[in-house]
Amino acid sequence: MRQKKALEKIVKGLDIKMTLHTLRHMYATRLEEAGIPAKVKQYLLGHASLEMTQNIYTDTQTAYIDSVSDKVREVFADTEKQSRPGDLDT
Repeated sequence: MRQKKALEKIVKGLDIKMTLHTLRHMYATRLEEAGIPAKVKQYLLGHASLEMTQNIYTDTQTAYIDSVSDKVREVFADTEKQSRPGDLDT
């Protein structure tokens, strides 16, 4: 329980509300945003199932979803620019 006491001291000093459970959710989310593979996240969080890691602990933020969506759009835009009229689709 040393971790809980340490967190309580930090939270009190910063005057914020935080629990170890919330911290685990934040950690899982930051790992997702950093591109860490799902199985590695599962191992780091000590979960028996990947579903627990992905569907319960990882809270994907809207800004992250938007940035990934923008990257996907850029890939397709670059592909469209590179194709020329009359090219055969493969």
